[in-house]
Order: sequence, then C-alpha cells, then structure tokens
Amino acid sequence: MMVIKFISRTMIMEKIFLLAAICSLSFSIRAQSDPEVQLNDTLPDIPIQFLIQPDQSPLTTAMLIKKGGLIINFWATWCKPCVKELEFLATQANKHKDSLSILSISYEDKTTVQKFLDNHKNIAGSSLKIVTDDKLFSQLFFHQALPHNVWINRQGIVKAITGGESITEANLISFLNDKIKVMDFKKELPFDQLKPLQIPDSLLGFRSIFVKKLEGVEMSGTVISPGKLGRPNMKRFFEFNSLIKDMIYNAYQMPGLISNDYLMEIITTDSSKYFWPGEKKNIQTYKGESLAKWQKNNRYTYELRTANRLTDSIFSKHVINDLELNLGIHTRKVLKKRNCWVVTYDIKSNKIKKADKNAPYQMGIIDNKLLISNVPLDYLLNWIVSATFRIPRKEPYLNKTKINYPIKAEIDLGDDPSLYTQQQHIENCLSKQLGLKFKLINAKYPIIQIIDL
Repeated sequence: MMVIKFISRTMIMEKIFLLAAICSLSFSIRAQSDPEVQLNDTLPDIPIQFLIQPDQSPLTTAMLIKKGGLIINFWATWCKPCVKELEFLATQANKHKDSLSILSISYEDKTTVQKFLDNHKNIAGSSLKIVTDDKLFSQLFFHQALPHNVWINRQGIVKAITGGESITEANLISFLNDKIKVMDFKKELPFDQLKPLQIPDSLLGFRSIFVKKLEGVEMSGTVISPGKLGRPNMKRFFEFNSLIKDMIYNAYQMPGLISNDYLMEIITTDSSKYFWPGEKKNIQTYKGESLAKWQKNNRYTYELRTANRLTDSIFSKHVINDLELNLGIHTRKVLKKRNCWVVTYDIKSNKIKKADKNAPYQMGIIDNKLLISNVPLDYLLNWIVSATFRIPRKEPYLNKTKINYPIKAEIDLGDDPSLYTQQQHIENCLSKQLGLKFKLINAKYPIIQIIDL
C-alpha cells in the first residue's frame, strides 16, 4: 500500500483518510538551489544529524555505505504501511548488520518519534539508524508518497528508488550481491494539491469547461461530435455564447439546434436571465439594458469532451448534470399537450425500403436529390427541422409510423433550390414519394421544464 504525504518545514496539516491509511498532509516546499540526487547518481558524503540514538563519534553516509550497501528509508509514525515495513527492516538490519546499513528517516520531531519507539521496542532495539526532524534528505530525494526507499550500493551509487512493495528479503539479498532484480522504480514529480490541475489535452479522459460569453467572438452556436449510427455516438458537446435555454434544449437533444420556446417551460422568478427585457419592444423608445450588455451577462460557453464515444443518453446525462450544477437550476422532461405534426405511414404501400445494416450512413442534398441511407426515420424528421434554414414551424413531429428500422431513399426535390429549405416543400416530397402523411393533432409530447427559483 502507498500513502501520500506532503512535507513542510513549517506545519503539518490535519490528518485525513487516504487509501485506508490516516495521512497527515502539508504543503511541499523545496528550495530551488538544493541539488536532487537521481537514479545512478553518486551520493555525496553527508553528515547525519538528529539521530535518535547518536553514536559517540560523528556519522556520515559514506561510513554506512562501507558496510556493503545502504537503504535510506523514509517513513512516518502515522503511516501504517511504513510501520509494517519498518518492523521488517528492523529484522533485516539485525540479520545483515555486517553488510547492510538502513537509515530510517522521518520529518517528524524527536518527541513524536521517541513516543512511537517506546511502543515498538523491536524497532527501537534494532540496528536501524533512525533520524528525526529531517529537512535535508527529503530535499535530496524528492518524494510525496510514503514509504519511499533509496537503494545505494557499496560504490555509493543510487541503484534503485522504490516504494514499499520492493522491500523483500529476496530483493535485499540480490542488492547485497550487487544484482539488483527488476523492481517497480518510483519517479515522483512535484505536485501541489492546492493548485488547479494542469495536464496535456492528450491525456484527458473527461474534460468539462464552463465560462461566460467568449469576448471577441460575436457568433454563437452548437457543435456536436457524433459517431456512427447504432454505435456509441457522442464525444464532444460544445455550446458557445449561448443562452441558458438553448444550452438546455440541445443537451436534451430536442428537435433542431435552435431552442423552440413552444417545447419549453421556464419556471423562474427572474425571466431576464432567459429573455432580453427589450425583446418585442420598440428599440427606438426602449430605455432598459442594452442587448449587448444583456448578452454579455446572460450568454455562456460550455464544452464537454470525452476520450471515448459514449451512448447519446449517457453523454447527455453528463451534460445536463454539468449545466444544472453550474447554473444552479433544475431541469426535467415532462409530457404536455401540444399541437404536433403526427406522421403516419401505410405499411402496405411498401414505398419505404429498409436499409442494409452494413450500408454507409448518408443524409443530405446532392444536386436536386435528398439522399438517405441507413437513417432512422426520427433522424430524418429531426434533420428536416435542422436543415430548414428559415425558421421551422413550432409544432414538432410525432412519429406514429411504427417504422423502427433504418431506411434508404432517394427523394427528388425538384429543380428550384430555393424550395429545398422550406419545410412544407420537403414534407410534400416525402408524402408523394414515400407515402408519409402529416396531420396537425393535439397530443402529448415531451417538453423541457427549467425550474429556477
């Protein structure tokens, strides 16, 4: 087991639980000028101070190395894995006292360590050299996780830096015979848990960003990174300079990419967060907050990225939870009566063909044709709303065709390109060529509620 510690010259923070061990944390401070000893470096001869049981004559690291090898063992009294390891090292220090030196170093003060040793006579009476109040060795051998062990051979060269898992009798014997076995070496980098985490984008598995309106970017919009149909789809959702209602609407994957107020209910004590107070008023006489200032205060940018594609429902749940947390709102989807364009189909007409499951996905206009391949009908209906660049009708489509498979079709849109972005024209083409029927009916339809009280 590994326990994390943070060494400080001035204070020890309150104890916390970490990996089932009670760990005392503090901020790690290291002087920039202190040389750090690395793997394969030669250890300089260092006077050893603050020995709990000092020898009669001054002791240095070179004197300990002369025996045949030195292990510098960093530990703390509160670290349970360290204590277990220390008991083992005490036994080994006695067993190999003529060929192995073990210098056990703690940053804790002498009183704390002595109290510990009074309750661990087997450690106190062993051949271990125990140091307290350490400031120097922790700077020479940087670490934040305990236990931490430095293996130095009889030539004074650092041959290994490991955690506690490598402290075994077999490894000790190999070390004393100048045959270092393959061990899990430790390489720690300075880490400040009090600062924001900074890592390369290439290492991110999940990243979420939420900020106010992007200054200098006057456009707004939505970017969604979909995958192939029938497979986990989404890995990126990006709303930039968007209103709250637009972000929530798209997070729920509602029809179209522009929020449809007909399919939303906003329950709030402050409607100005969602609608500009000057909307639908005479701009020449309106004297309230300017549109530019209102947009600066009420437009947001949000991005969620994942390393791997997730199913739409799981990805959307992450987005919704994120937005609710950042905006301090609650949202939900509920069934409400709305006028809907109910879509039906006479299955006996056999005009709609089932796509080959291995066919490539395609949906778009090429020349005067709407080409559809391996597309669910719901995707097609949603595409109509998104592709009609003129504002689509507020009434949504309600699919009652019972077509539950991807379809293929080639729809002739005629020779007038100006009609290709008109919702009514596309519906007429689908009716004539695929046999779909569109009828306006009042029916229950899922809408989005935003509760902001």
